[in-house]
Formats: sequence, structure tokens, C-alpha cells
Amino acid sequence: MIKKVLLICPQGIGDFLYPLDQIIIAAEEEEKIEYNFTIIGQYQQQYDLVKFFCKKNKFTFYYSKSLKLYSIKNLIIIFKIFFKKYDFLIIDPKINLLKQFAFSFFVRSQIKITKINKQLKFNIDNLNIRNTNHFLFFKYSQILFNRHDKYIFDKFNIQKILKKKNLNILGIAPGSGYLEKHKRWSKEYFVSLTKMLMNKYKFNKIYIIGSTEEISILKYINSNLQSFNTKIISGDIIDSIKSIRKTKMIISNDNGISHISRFLNIETYIIAGPTHPNYYLHPKITKILTNKIACSPCYQFNRYGCGNEICLKNLYPEEIFNKIKRFRKI
Repeated sequence: MIKKVLLICPQGIGDFLYPLDQIIIAAEEEEKIEYNFTIIGQYQQQYDLVKFFCKKNKFTFYYSKSLKLYSIKNLIIIFKIFFKKYDFLIIDPKINLLKQFAFSFFVRSQIKITKINKQLKFNIDNLNIRNTNHFLFFKYSQILFNRHDKYIFDKFNIQKILKKKNLNILGIAPGSGYLEKHKRWSKEYFVSLTKMLMNKYKFNKIYIIGSTEEISILKYINSNLQSFNTKIISGDIIDSIKSIRKTKMIISNDNGISHISRFLNIETYIIAGPTHPNYYLHPKITKILTNKIACSPCYQFNRYGCGNEICLKNLYPEEIFNKIKRFRKI
């Protein structure tokens, strides 16, 4: 039996990991069913992740930086998917409701799993404000495979493919993608914090991890940490994942690297300003470090920032360092 699935997820690499974690074991657990995935993604790295993790599944990947309907490229993609029939349609809950409605209305699919679809009431319990988009996207994928596991971070399937090695390496991820630069903590702050952590915990090496678009930030941090053993990890997302699994601790902005480290059960500290702390993290592994001010978080109202991120500017390295010490109790 062949099941055709259309997955629309243009938002981010981190968000994409949640349905991907379910997709990677589809071929192994469903022996009598062959899944054929059509995926619309926003980043080239999403395609690289699918290609690496989903070798046993058939998939077609369409790359689109956005779902703007006036784009000729996007109209061609939409034309192709509208004239096919699917068994499942899954839409990223962060896509605006008007676009969700349009895709849900025009795409021919037997089962439509979207934020606006009433059938979710029968599939997901306790849909409320505490359920983040990551949680919803994860549960959407479980509906696809009729799974009802609890949302527990130490049971992700990616861990079965890439087990952590837990060497004495500190990883820092100072980027946040080219669309959400306002989520970045100061590169100068990262340098100061890294020096404090190296002097306190005596890590053997530092991995400075980010995308090619962030290479200037990575090089700046590297040039200011010359007294330590450092290595820049940039470009290939798979190489980054393989490097992250070697680390003992990750210090990161709210970005794709922070999600990957959580999936691999790495001790992770996320510096968050505009974005909302995730209520469904593994509490023993991941800690959210924030500056509690009245206007933060604001991400749900303005994805691209306010232009004056005092929630990050006024969050100083000494404060982050002290919070990490308290969490580690060392």
C-alpha cells in the first residue's frame, strides 16, 4: 500500500525537525505501507536533512523561501500540488490562517491535519495556549502514523541514528538564520561568556557553529578566542549535526542548532529574547535563559522583531554565566 503525504513547512530548520523525527522511522515501522512524501521547505538545509535521514522513503522536495502567492516560482509549485491527490495533508501551524485555509480548501487530500481543521479535536487532547507550535507540529506528525506517544524529549528517533558522543567540548551557536537576525545575542557577549565558561569548566575545545550566512560572526568570535582550542563548523547541516553530538554543552540563540542539540539530549542553554520559552522542553537537559521584561516575548506578534531588542541587549554575559552555574550547581 502506498500513502501520499504533502507536508507544507516553510518556517524554519528547527521547526522542521519535529515532523522529520517521525518521518525517518516510517519505513521501518510500517512494513506494509510505503510512504511517498512531497515536502515544501524554506531552506536548502531542510532538503539536506530529508536526504540524510529519510533514505528509505521516497520524497519530492520543493524549495521556497516563502509562500507568497505572487511569486511565479511559488505559483508553479502550487499548480503542481493542487492537481495531485494525497492521503494526508500536514501544514506547519505557524503558517498564517488564510494560507492554511487556502491549502486546506484546494488540496485534494483524504485527511487534512491543520490548525484550522476541526478533526484535530478528535486527535489531540488539551489544545491550549501552552501548546507551542513545535508541540503541535510534532503531534500532527504522530497523527499521520497513528502514534499517541507522550511528548518526551529523551525518546526522539534521531537519537537512534546519531548517538551523542559527549566529549569534553563546548559548542556555541551565535546565529539565528537570515530571516530572524533580531534573535541574535551580541557576538561580543558570546566571546565574554565563552571565556568565563572555559576558565570555569576547562573544556578541551570550542566548536563555533553556524551557517555560511553567519560566517562573519563565527570568524569574529574565533579571532577573539585565540588563546583556546577552537574550530569553526559552518555550511553543511549534516556536518554540524555530527559535530554537535560530540559536545558536552551547547550555548545557543533560539535557532536550529538549539533544536538539534535537544534532539540529541545534549546539555543545552538557549538565550531567548523575542521568542517564547518552549513549555515542552526536556527540563533536565534544556534551560531557557531570558531577561524578564514586560515586552518580552513578542515573537507571536512580530516575527521579525521590534528593532530595539532590549530583551537581549540588557541580558549581560555575567548574568547568563551565573544562571548556568546555578543550573549546573557547580
